[in-house]
Amino acid sequence: MMTTVAGKKGRLLCLAAALALIFLFQARPSYAEDAVQQRMGRLASSKSPVLLQADSVSYDMKSKKFVGTGNVRITQGNTVLTADRVTMDEDSGDAEATGHARLTTDSNVLFAESIKVNFDTKLGVIERGTIFVQKENYHITGDNLDRVSEGEYRVTKGTLTTCDAVTPAWMITAGSLNVRMDRDVTAKDVVFRIKDVPVFYTPYAWFPLIKPRTTGFLFPGIGYSTKQGLRLFNSFYWAPLDNFDATLNLDYRARRGLGIGGDVRFALDKDTNTKLKGYYMDDRLDKRERYSISLKHQQLFMDNLSGKADINFSDRQFYRQLADTAQERTQRSIDSNVFVTDWWDYGRAYFFGQYTLNLDTNDHATVQRLPELGFNIVKKRLFDLPIYLDTDGSASYFVKKEGVDGSRFDVSPKLSGNFSVGGINFSPRLGYRETVYGLTGNEKGKSDDERGLFGAGITTQTAVSRLYTFVSGPFTGLRHTIEPVIAYDYVLRRGGTDFTKFDGVDTYGRRNLVAYAVTNRFVLKYRDGGKAPMSDYLTIKLSQFYDLYRDNKVSGVRRHFSSIYGEVVYKAGNKLTVNNDFRYNIYSGQFLSVNTDVKYSFKGDDWYMVLGQRFSSDTDQTFMSPSRFDLFTPSTDFVSEFTGAATNQTERLNFLTAGAGVKITRNWSVSGKVWYDLHNNNFRETDGAVSYSSQCWGVSANFVKRPGERQVMVVVQLKGLGAVKL
Repeated sequence: MMTTVAGKKGRLLCLAAALALIFLFQARPSYAEDAVQQRMGRLASSKSPVLLQADSVSYDMKSKKFVGTGNVRITQGNTVLTADRVTMDEDSGDAEATGHARLTTDSNVLFAESIKVNFDTKLGVIERGTIFVQKENYHITGDNLDRVSEGEYRVTKGTLTTCDAVTPAWMITAGSLNVRMDRDVTAKDVVFRIKDVPVFYTPYAWFPLIKPRTTGFLFPGIGYSTKQGLRLFNSFYWAPLDNFDATLNLDYRARRGLGIGGDVRFALDKDTNTKLKGYYMDDRLDKRERYSISLKHQQLFMDNLSGKADINFSDRQFYRQLADTAQERTQRSIDSNVFVTDWWDYGRAYFFGQYTLNLDTNDHATVQRLPELGFNIVKKRLFDLPIYLDTDGSASYFVKKEGVDGSRFDVSPKLSGNFSVGGINFSPRLGYRETVYGLTGNEKGKSDDERGLFGAGITTQTAVSRLYTFVSGPFTGLRHTIEPVIAYDYVLRRGGTDFTKFDGVDTYGRRNLVAYAVTNRFVLKYRDGGKAPMSDYLTIKLSQFYDLYRDNKVSGVRRHFSSIYGEVVYKAGNKLTVNNDFRYNIYSGQFLSVNTDVKYSFKGDDWYMVLGQRFSSDTDQTFMSPSRFDLFTPSTDFVSEFTGAATNQTERLNFLTAGAGVKITRNWSVSGKVWYDLHNNNFRETDGAVSYSSQCWGVSANFVKRPGERQVMVVVQLKGLGAVKL
């Protein structure tokens, strides 16, 4: 029969002793077996009762000790001690467990031949025990484990591993370990072993344990590159506060020198935080100083007032010479922005400043916006009519080292409507835009420093669909939806200046456009066959403009029709996805741009193949879909030569990317990718990787080939501790 004893602190009165003994032998229900998953409670407190369960319990009134034998279980809060036999002192709170002793606290489990623990002081001594930390799968063993506080153990002749095997794939043995749960492990007289074979010794070592924000040195890295030479790098992480941390990086490159970098992160709350990153190297190969500074800050001043800053500076060759990723190496410019917004119930006011650093050349013609003040009043319904009013305005000052600079004031009130008749939606619009300039410089021109634009237009759109059903075959049905859009815009221009423009706002001029867009959507549904139903999705969109004024200035020729803009999106079940967009010149019969991404995967990413393609023969342009037509927003081709002119041959894009990966076995996988520049007829980058991953460790080898550089990187990951890069 199971009996239960409820122990309380303090001395028992002699008169109540008999009643307490009777109470010991009353049956009580057993506790739930999921205590390991519960949150750790306090191990000892006079206010927290200690409950004891066992097959049999005896109580010595003179010594005030309980002795439980057979399936003994002592519970206090969320802490449970179980064993074959337990002795507990009521006055001191000492408990000694022997025979299959186990102490569970939160997600940590301690196994030992014997466990001595005090439920008041939270201290204890464990002989020949093992600590199992469920999170990250840590196994820590030792001849003696002294529990010196609630979450700290001192281990004599201990081991540490995350492997479950009897003979672990890797293991750390040490003369002594100091384990602080959710923090770190420090060890002395350390030997790193592979399959119990010693391979490395150090007199002292430190390891993060579970908690990622732990002060200490991170794993070092060693690499070699034909361009950089031998490379050694290491970092020190400092986390003195919960909302502040920093990282100091040392980066030695044999052919260039020593680089010093750092990161600082601070968060006042979820809406206010700062990230500062910097790097410096005295590059002895190029005999230049290399530096990069990045500051990102966002702050909520009040409920309706917020600000963001993204500041970036570097020397012009920093990314091309020192960056590790292709995206960083190929960027042509970096921007620094400051943005402050004050929100109202009906709109917002903002402050905006932008500085652009051209990384290709020392371009004195780059426009800097320093600064801009503006406001946006959101659409407001007038009375109960389906008519809305919105207004945008800005005051900007532009700076250039060469050419025209100066100020610009721009305001644009607009009226718009939205109503439907017979399933067709009509959106008329009416607006006026006034722009005033205060220009300086010899190239500002002799025209008026003021421009007025009066505009009117309308957009009509609808949707028609039809469902086709199939009695047999792999598909149950096909839904086809057609969404046609027709738009017209008329803009009358008065005044204006003739100068090299600051941005797209200065290109707005007269307009007499008719536009169309047709979107076809196909949804093809499979028969489920007892499985979850799948569908194929295909969307095809075509858009084009017709200019009655023939202001289309592609290649300097005035033409009525714009290029055709197309989008194709296809998704076949869970395996194949295709995304494509293009611009096609109907006069020359040539594509101005084509961008494609294709991915095919099987069973998640057990094996996959990706293809990418980018081609552009002119500057990047924004194509305004007729369904989002705006009176004073330029569309592709219908802009001045400022944005429509062809770019230099060296700036055109034309490249292919391809990648594939396959999981050969449960543990082994290979992958690779290439980037081929069709414009220069060379491989910009070729990558290949082989990786092995098991329950507690993994290794990957990566090969990178770039023009003039070869690099091999080996990363060994000890799960639960981190990774070593070689």
